[in-house]
Amino acid sequence: VLRVSRHSTPQVDMSDVDSIRAFYKEAGPLDAIVVCAGFAPFSHLTDLSREDFSAAATGKLLGQVSLVTEGLSYLNDGGSFTLTTGILSQHPIAGSAAASMANGGVESFVTAASTELPRGQRINAVSPTVLKEATGFHSAFPG
Repeated sequence: VLRVSRHSTPQVDMSDVDSIRAFYKEAGPLDAIVVCAGFAPFSHLTDLSREDFSAAATGKLLGQVSLVTEGLSYLNDGGSFTLTTGILSQHPIAGSAAASMANGGVESFVTAASTELPRGQRINAVSPTVLKEATGFHSAFPG
């Protein structure tokens, strides 16, 4: 099991496709890739800019898409990608428009990509509630 982040060794920055490529080249063949990372700004809809939505698309959606598309040749036959969306795609909260958009995009990508993966590879999305480590969001998700 390799635990990887922007600050680990090996490292990967999901917003940088060159970083993703370098990680896969260093890591070599893998049986499974699980992504539990991504960034999306939270703010009231009337305060969100096009740049905020672009940041959500880049930080949460396109980063995970790139981890799949760049990882296809590094994932072993029958291997599995697991991407993380989040509860916000089905149960949005105030201030979550950008994150909800990105989560919905990840879910749609997984559905479409699952029909085209080569060599018996699989892809799934998990949609958890707020993560234990995301203490700043706990009050927004009672229960």
